[in-house]
Amino acid sequence: MPKTGNFYWSVRDGGDVAGVNQTFNGARSHTISLNSILRPSRAGQQFIGKIETITIKVKAIAGGAAKLTIKGVLFGTAILPDTEADIALDVGSTTEGSVAYYAGAVTVAPNDTLEIFYTCDAGTLTVDQLLVSWSE
Repeated sequence: MPKTGNFYWSVRDGGDVAGVNQTFNGARSHTISLNSILRPSRAGQQFIGKIETITIKVKAIAGGAAKLTIKGVLFGTAILPDTEADIALDVGSTTEGSVAYYAGAVTVAPNDTLEIFYTCDAGTLTVDQLLVSWSE
């Protein structure tokens, strides 16, 4: 029976990325295997899919940081250029919030390793969690 519609997957990285400031830096990034949600044995192999959304939770916002810029790189190629969004503060908080991006990037790459790099407009913050949703 033929496939109809899309299958949706999401991959999460909960490791903190502290000290995000006004410059991109390889030390201030997340590296995530998109295929790992399907089968661990497919991690590092070819990726064919559409990266849909990237949701990021931030904390320890200081020094007036109000915007987060990300850059997404898949197999050494920028699939999501520098993309800026306002940080939506959590209700009742001035130091925690989240950011959501719609990527819509249809991608075929020989490797499934996605790197997300971070920078903010002022001050510093800590990226608390990265969630990438994609479809096939």
